[in-house]
Amino acid sequence: MNRRVWLPGLVAAVVICLPLRAGTVTIFSITGPPDSYISGSLTPMSAGVGGLVAMGWTATSDYVNVAISADIESTAANQQTVTAFLTTQVGAGTTIADQVATTTIPIAPGTSAFRDLFSGLALPSGEYWLTLISSDTTVCFWCGSPEIGWESRNAATPTLDAGVTWLGYWGGTPGAYPPAFTSLSNGGLQMEMSVTGDLGSGVPEPASTTLLALGLTALCCIRRRSIR
Repeated sequence: MNRRVWLPGLVAAVVICLPLRAGTVTIFSITGPPDSYISGSLTPMSAGVGGLVAMGWTATSDYVNVAISADIESTAANQQTVTAFLTTQVGAGTTIADQVATTTIPIAPGTSAFRDLFSGLALPSGEYWLTLISSDTTVCFWCGSPEIGWESRNAATPTLDAGVTWLGYWGGTPGAYPPAFTSLSNGGLQMEMSVTGDLGSGVPEPASTTLLALGLTALCCIRRRSIR
């Protein structure tokens, strides 16, 4: 058979048969047994003190139907709220133009559970930060009086999808726009949270992509020898 006919056909067959990563995957998560002490508190903007927390990651793939949740607890005597911001950066210089989404959810008194913060998001490859702040008027950092807090995991190892990098935990004093916080500190604690999503049309497995590259190289060599 003429190589000009079967070579393109073979390449097309290899591409079609490549295993694809599709469906829901864990993009980034931190889970595990809780610390033995009270979790970090989330204080309001009006307090002007520490208590805001942000967790960040970068991804090299595009994701759709992204859902984000976090384990938030309340030891307050009455109902409070927590506001979540998803932005592409944090710290000085961050503005609402960097915001991807925001939401405010009620937190019932005396509860501790995973709270659904966002769903149905489309996140292109890039850098993302989840920032949480509460309406609690009790200014208490690392103590056990009434507060809204986040469940922490000390020195936990994050679960990351391929191409995802964890940027760590940051805390600080909220600014007029909370993600533009100051007094940055990168602590050893991690907030228990989960980010899941779909890869849409599917992305070839890394090993399959390597095999395809090797196969195409071999086919090119065969083609050159046939021409000679």
